[in-house]
Amino acid sequence: MAKKTSMVMKRQWLNEYDKGKPQIDIATKYKRDVRTIKKGIADARRERDISLAHAELLKETLQKHNTGLINLVEKLVVVLQPLPASQAIPWGETDIGLLTFPGGRARYQNWPDPEVSEVTLDIEAEAQWQLLMEHLKRDPLSRALQVWKRTLSSHIEERVNLKQKLAELLQNKTGYEFRDGAVGDHCLFLPAVDHLSHYLLMSLPLPFDIAGMEESISADSDTGQVKYGQGTTLAFALGEEENCRTNIIAALKELSTTQIKNTLMRSYEAHIASTTKTRRAAEEICMMGLIPGQCRICRRLGM
Repeated sequence: MAKKTSMVMKRQWLNEYDKGKPQIDIATKYKRDVRTIKKGIADARRERDISLAHAELLKETLQKHNTGLINLVEKLVVVLQPLPASQAIPWGETDIGLLTFPGGRARYQNWPDPEVSEVTLDIEAEAQWQLLMEHLKRDPLSRALQVWKRTLSSHIEERVNLKQKLAELLQNKTGYEFRDGAVGDHCLFLPAVDHLSHYLLMSLPLPFDIAGMEESISADSDTGQVKYGQGTTLAFALGEEENCRTNIIAALKELSTTQIKNTLMRSYEAHIASTTKTRRAAEEICMMGLIPGQCRICRRLGM
C-alpha cells in the first residue's frame, strides 16, 4: 500500500525544490518515487497559490472596507457645522416640531417646554454607518459626536425659548395679538418673531445688538405698519405706528436683560466648542487614513 504523504511534507519538498534541489535528489533523500515527489510539489504549489490569492483578496476587501468608512468620516467632517443663525426653527403652539438643518434633522416638542428628542444626521441612513460606529466604539470621535448632538439639542431648545419669550414680550408690550395671513388694523405679524430673532442671533457670540436693531425699526404712517429694514413687516398699527414701534423696541430691550439671553449664549458657545472638537477628531482619522477598531465585517474576515 502506497505511503500517504502529509501536506506538511509536500510543503517541505516544495521549499527544497524552490531552493534549487532537483526532484531526483529530493526523491533520494526521502526515499520516494520521483513521480510522488513531482506530484507532491505540484499539490503544495497549488495550495500556496490559493493561499496567496486568498490573502490578496482579503487585503483588497479590507482596503475597500476601510476606504468606504474613511469616505463616510469625510462626509461627517463636512456636515459638522454650527447651526446657522439664519436657520428657521418652528416655534408655534404645536406638540412636535421637525427641524431640518444642513446635513440632518432634529425632532423636538415646543410646549410646555422646548425639548429635543432626537438629532439625526443624513449620513446615518447609509449602509456603512452602523459598521463605522462599531469601529469607533472606543474612539474619541464616538464620544465627541454624542456630545455634539447634545450641545446642538440644547442650543435648539434655547432658540425656541428665545422665540417664545420674544413673542410673549411683544404681546405684553404692544397689547396686540399675533396674526398670520389675514391681518387687521392692530396686530402683530406672526413672522415678526422669526425675523427679529434672526437679527438677534446674527450678533452671536457677542451680546444682542439692540441699538443696531432699533435704528432699523421704523414706523410707516402711510401704510399703518411698523417695519424692520426696507420691507419686513412687524406689526399693523394704524394710527399708533410710533407707539407700537416704541413698544417693540422696549420688548427687545427687556429680552436682552433676561436669563434666556445668557443661557442662549452659553449654549451657543458650547455648541461651537463641541463642533470644533468633533471635527478635529474626525479630521485626525481622515489624516491617519485608517479606521481604528473592529466591526462585525472585520471579525467575519478573521481580523
